[in-house]
Amino acid sequence: MKTFIRYLAMGCLLGLGLFTLPANAQLMKCSDVSTGDTHPDGLNVSDVTFGLSTLTGNAANDCYGVYSTQGGAPSHILNAFNTAWPDSWEFLVKDDSDGDELMGNFAGIKFTLSTTNVPSSTSGNWTLQWEATAAGALPSSFDIGVAIKASNQAANYFFDDLVFPISPTSSNGSWEVTYKNNGGQIPAISGLWIYIRNGSSTPPIPPNPAPEPGILWLLATGLLGFRFAAKKRS
Repeated sequence: MKTFIRYLAMGCLLGLGLFTLPANAQLMKCSDVSTGDTHPDGLNVSDVTFGLSTLTGNAANDCYGVYSTQGGAPSHILNAFNTAWPDSWEFLVKDDSDGDELMGNFAGIKFTLSTTNVPSSTSGNWTLQWEATAAGALPSSFDIGVAIKASNQAANYFFDDLVFPISPTSSNGSWEVTYKNNGGQIPAISGLWIYIRNGSSTPPIPPNPAPEPGILWLLATGLLGFRFAAKKRS
């Protein structure tokens, strides 16, 4: 009877909202936040940028987190990507305190990552370079995922249908840690992880080269001959 009363009292307290879950118990995408609200962990699509249009690129299309990486960063990061934006993500490259893997290959293209990643940094820049290792691999369209790991937490950022052209062969971006750790402080970055998958759109086809003058002359001669033949028949 006493046990029943104890559970009943706990249920009443929960119903009154006296027990609250941690802020990151309900992971949220930036696209799920209503207009005018803010992400519960302070994430914003502008935390990470990448693109060809400007030096620091364009803001991410979406973001997700913050989640714990304690006890298994690679699997937790990949699971978070597949949960937020299912699926088929593959690890590409990383700049990480546990050991850098700055070069990776995907779909006949070699990618090289470089970052501003010093022990006390909460913001910096990153560059991704690409080089075709198979004929016809470029241009290609891929989704790119960027995970920022700081302390034992991480947040993921999603770039949709990025086109990697034949030229230029590199692009720049920026990163910033905006979430706080258990001490209420913004932690320094401990790793920048890049994931990749095939995009859903076809990259634009380069325009056909202009016809050579000799081809234009033959075409004009043919049209002129056709005109005279038509006049003769009439």
